[in-house]
Amino acid sequence: MGLAGTTAWEAIFDAGKLKASQTILILAGSGGVGLMAVQLAKNAGAHVITTTSGKNTAYVKSLGADEVIDYTQTDFSEVLSHIDLVFDTLGGDNQRAAFKVVKPGGRVISIVETTDQAAALSSQYDVNFEKINARPDKQVISTLADMFGSKKLSVRIAEDLPFTVENVRKLHRKSEAGHVVGKLILNVN
Repeated sequence: MGLAGTTAWEAIFDAGKLKASQTILILAGSGGVGLMAVQLAKNAGAHVITTTSGKNTAYVKSLGADEVIDYTQTDFSEVLSHIDLVFDTLGGDNQRAAFKVVKPGGRVISIVETTDQAAALSSQYDVNFEKINARPDKQVISTLADMFGSKKLSVRIAEDLPFTVENVRKLHRKSEAGHVVGKLILNVN
């Protein structure tokens, strides 16, 4: 919850300046940071749209997503427009497409590599673009912990294993393969 939560917080509130009743598009809402962002944005009163694969649709809706776009079936840039804020956790073609759906004066906040076209697209679409680097923040972590304690945030555990060399390898392979929904935990007892 710590780094994923503080990254989501910084992107959507500090850099993204998200307010209640605004619309946010979270790219990869079932990823570690995306799961936190969906919940934080919904708790703030925003209209939350996210992308994920079809198998994760019900889960991200249970966290508060108002609309879910199955990226394996639909290109979000062909069905969305006038978005206040896009939170980019993917980069590449997704980052380039994000500029097309944001309303003039809106924001694209990214936590991944900036594409070469970002500056030109920002100017072309009159969109504010910022790439942020997450940093731990004691106050934000405290706020997230309070939200977790009051059940306003939840963290899904994808796998919880005893700390062994083989389990380290196993979870590392899963992490590298991507598409893990939730946290991978190694218990040191």
